[in-house]
Amino acid sequence: MSDFETRKRPLRDTVCDIDADIINLIMRRHNMLTRMAGRKKNPGSQDEKMIREDWEARVAKVSGDPRLSGLFFSLMEEASFFPKPAEGAVKRQAFGLSPRQEPVSIDMKAPLACRFTRSLLALAAASGQPFSLGPTLMNTPVYDCMQAFNAMGAELSDDGHGTISAPSAKRCGTPDKVIVTGCSSYNFYLALGHYLGHPSRAKFTSDSNLPLSGLDAVDAFLPKLGARLVHIIPGSAGLPVRVECSGLLPDCIVFPADVPFEFIEGMLLAAPFYDVSVTFDLSETPQRDRIVRRIVPLLQRVQARVEVDSEKIHISPSKIIIPADFSLPVEPELAIFLLALVPALSGSVTLRGNWPDTPEAEAAMQVFTQCGLKPDTSADGIISLKGEKLTKLPEGGIEIPGDLPGDWLCLPVLLSMLPALAGQPARMPRGYVPCQAPWVTAESFARACGLDIDDDGNIVERRESRPRRRKEEEGSLENPHSIWIAPSAPWAAALAVAACARPEIKEPEKPYGQHASAASAKPVTPGFRLGNPYIMSGLFPGFWNGYNNLPSFRPAKEEEVHKHRRIRTNVTAVLPEIDEDDL
Repeated sequence: MSDFETRKRPLRDTVCDIDADIINLIMRRHNMLTRMAGRKKNPGSQDEKMIREDWEARVAKVSGDPRLSGLFFSLMEEASFFPKPAEGAVKRQAFGLSPRQEPVSIDMKAPLACRFTRSLLALAAASGQPFSLGPTLMNTPVYDCMQAFNAMGAELSDDGHGTISAPSAKRCGTPDKVIVTGCSSYNFYLALGHYLGHPSRAKFTSDSNLPLSGLDAVDAFLPKLGARLVHIIPGSAGLPVRVECSGLLPDCIVFPADVPFEFIEGMLLAAPFYDVSVTFDLSETPQRDRIVRRIVPLLQRVQARVEVDSEKIHISPSKIIIPADFSLPVEPELAIFLLALVPALSGSVTLRGNWPDTPEAEAAMQVFTQCGLKPDTSADGIISLKGEKLTKLPEGGIEIPGDLPGDWLCLPVLLSMLPALAGQPARMPRGYVPCQAPWVTAESFARACGLDIDDDGNIVERRESRPRRRKEEEGSLENPHSIWIAPSAPWAAALAVAACARPEIKEPEKPYGQHASAASAKPVTPGFRLGNPYIMSGLFPGFWNGYNNLPSFRPAKEEEVHKHRRIRTNVTAVLPEIDEDDL
């Protein structure tokens, strides 16, 4: 490359190359730490301390930003990578999303509420009441919740078919324990709420140093409850942590606005087992209605002594009685993407289960209604949706309901992009602001779908003008359907639904008697590719089996048995070119 060509090269390409080098260095750093650890999980504590002190000293010379000295270092420590590919194996594999493009005809039992199941398990474990609950959606968060409360002294078990039971009257205690909460923040807050009401201490950890949004606010608030939280990894934004509680709670607890709603729900569910009555003031809580409508009916159903007065909830020590005929509602976080198959492919979806009476569930239905769809939840135990492919959006785009959880933003984004995938005009939901949170993930999702978003919020076909920087990189920016890493299970499900509405894949035409040339071949639209399909498998174990059986969504027989297992796929990383001594 000449000096003139080098000078003409856009600076953005240089920045992207620097980012690629940073990734390679972080991977090399990870390999070196693995080599230092040997057979142990982590290097020695003295080595870790020296590495961190050196990092902080170097950062102090160039920046005063605590995020660089603390959070960035913690992220490097917690980052994981795909295994090194075996010799001769394909270097990079991804989960291809290529469903049959036919009208759906689905009639199935709806996935049951995962969060509601864990709320009930927390009550059962704390009460020590023998009970049996089933069937349930036995996924990774539910299984991890069971194990967390068993570590606290409960005796919860499952029969491998989705039924959870407590065979003996043994309630969980509060001794000095190490509680593994898995990869769900709700599991942590359920267990933490139980500890706060008693003189106790515990260590909470997870499988992957779970980062928790809002944990700093909880850390600042706990001293008002006679407790304190200590990060085991200094500067970390999540688990592992150590908690020490005095059990001396104030008569009235006023929650600040920045405390996560999951923390409040965890305390409300544990309050019937506290030694004293407590009043919870939710006047400053933004999601007050969501909390009251989800938790109060459950506490009343198990005969807890609870009173609601305007913005306050008063809970007294109670003897919990769990009904034998307790039925679980539908999990809307999963059901909405099964329903979204209708506007993607046309046809009908019938889910058998009780739609929950919660603000977020109602908000999800409002999104469908805005698109001209008519979901029906009026019948007892039946949720249904029929319709044609979505090719036209309401004037001005979709308006996001105020009660729609942030984790479900992918639903209105997905429905907004379906017309664009069919070649029709489309635009982002109202309120879209380019390059600002939470729209950055939506923009990344659009690129994974082969689409782009202009400054006015219009969704258009993606045309990549940037040249390939490194010819050996697979899934480069030149490919409109590069491998996408979903940030959460709902976003993974959204990509799966978007793949149903993808443009038809055209194969190259080969002239008779000769191989196809670049000039004679028709353009090929690559399929959608997901780099972490297991993020969805952990939440809904039968999802991919059913998805591969579209248009009927028949789960495989082995997936109908709700076994608690973490599903992994054959995904390997392209490791950087480094010295053999670094491997």
